[in-house]
Amino acid sequence: DYRIFPYTVVCVVCKVCGFGKAVEGEPCGLCGTLQDSAAPVLAVSDDAYQVGQVYGGRYRIDAVLGRGGMGVVLRAHDLEARRDLALKVLHPDIACDDQSVARFRREAEILARIEHPGVPRCFGLVMEGGELFFVTEFIDGRDLKSELGERGPLAIPAALELAATVADALAAAHERGVVHRDVKPQNI
Repeated sequence: DYRIFPYTVVCVVCKVCGFGKAVEGEPCGLCGTLQDSAAPVLAVSDDAYQVGQVYGGRYRIDAVLGRGGMGVVLRAHDLEARRDLALKVLHPDIACDDQSVARFRREAEILARIEHPGVPRCFGLVMEGGELFFVTEFIDGRDLKSELGERGPLAIPAALELAATVADALAAAHERGVVHRDVKPQNI
């Protein structure tokens, strides 16, 4: 069972798009609107991601899959499209940092550019209720680190097949000018 510990962050919200990062006198990091005044708000804490809750107006949370440096990853069911998806929600504690927001947006944009069966498709970047998240294809399965930890080393034919698939996916990324920079068993 995965547990996320709650936290709260004070931030400000853009009056135009509602994004949880706006500084008076500067443009909003999401919509670019110049902020003449912005109201402080408390960011959503991680305990907001409860199984069964509808997130973003259309995504029913089915599970919390993980938590990384940039965000929380949720398994969700799209109530409109009637399919399972994954949502990656930007951590509220870094939503007040323009560089982190830009990196998060870049991650979604890069995923959307890569078309390969070994890379989950990205369906879009969404701003909802002051939170930024992106929606991807849900891939059911376990990561390589978990698999190796439980089963031990792969047989040579399976290892070669996996290495070829990873190399092919990385080549598809490289063709679009993307260098992964974090290839490790947890990301395979």
